Amino acid sequence: MKFILQFLMIFFMVAQANAAEDQSSKSILFNPPKLNRDIDLQRKTFDAQTNMITETPLNDPSLVFSVRLPKDWKKFNAGKTELDATSASDILGVLSEYVSPLNVDQQSKFRVRAGKLPFTISARNWLLNYIVTNNYTLQGLDEASPTRIAAQYVYIEAGTQYVSRAVAQISGSKIILAETMMPISLWATERDKAVWSMVSFKVNAPSPNPIEENLSYSFVDIAKFSYPKSWLLYTEPVDSIERMNAVLVNVKGGSEGRKVESAKELAALALDGRIDITSLVKKDKQSLTTEINAIKTNMKTLGFEVGEYLGEVKDIKTHPSVLQVRTDVYKISVPQLRLIDYELWFSVVETAGRYYILQTISIGRDNDFYAWARNMETLKVVMGSLSPVK
Repeated sequence: MKFILQFLMIFFMVAQANAAEDQSSKSILFNPPKLNRDIDLQRKTFDAQTNMITETPLNDPSLVFSVRLPKDWKKFNAGKTELDATSASDILGVLSEYVSPLNVDQQSKFRVRAGKLPFTISARNWLLNYIVTNNYTLQGLDEASPTRIAAQYVYIEAGTQYVSRAVAQISGSKIILAETMMPISLWATERDKAVWSMVSFKVNAPSPNPIEENLSYSFVDIAKFSYPKSWLLYTEPVDSIERMNAVLVNVKGGSEGRKVESAKELAALALDGRIDITSLVKKDKQSLTTEINAIKTNMKTLGFEVGEYLGEVKDIKTHPSVLQVRTDVYKISVPQLRLIDYELWFSVVETAGRYYILQTISIGRDNDFYAWARNMETLKVVMGSLSPVK
């Protein structure tokens, strides 16, 4: 790991040296506080005060859920139930809803909604985008897995401030959002019940199918990787197996997976993201040095300016054949093209016989979080599937 680290530090030395100056600019959204799980109510007391509810919305096994709710809560007519394709911010389809008895003129609510996901994304990033898009105030986050996330946020509706304790769960190509919502005036006395209810919430049999179909590409008979079908693939003719290239592009608005036929067509596409993948024979340390210097020169030629260092990404899983890997993230800009809020994710993967260099250029997270999240999730799919053909 030290070898790769040394070269990456040399490559972006100026950006790293200036990183500390801009740390305060990072939004709390991308470094959220941990979800508060402190509680006084004993679980056995909560269980005695509640009923276990299990429902099968739309007769769909992948939507079956169970939850514990107070015995005096009543089921409310759910309303719209069809699941249409969801946009970045929409949840379509109220699957189930329960309400508490009135407390003076205020009432708490439990609600389950769901929608179809058009593109590959993690539960964490989907929920963060939902919170940002609706201008909610995030108070805490706790990621159980890439498909399940718990959160607490505050919002205002009809002049009343509410606290929502929520769980988002991916089930196949669907996103399921369960929330216990109550006026902030009731939060102090009812909080523990809301926390336990959301701890008890479970999608009983979430579908293991991917959100969207993955396609596969092979560097001849050496290595292969997968990528979501909504991305386009461009490959250069293979003149030598010592150095091979492939490009994945995320077209604005999405597209069905296909091959881009020429470099001219590639240059004309309107993109939200791009991943360049270079496969190199590992001759010696100098081979990686030469390649990184060439990338640096090419970036300067194209007018890219490297800015704030945003940190190392350590949660990307890789194939057992990978010896070491490192991914670092930087803000970049191209002033002459008025591209001022983009990011570069620079990854080096080492296997027994080759290096793989991945350059991911993405619209910035502060500019379009949903597109950014799609790009990052696709990079994880690519790196996680990069493996020998045989």
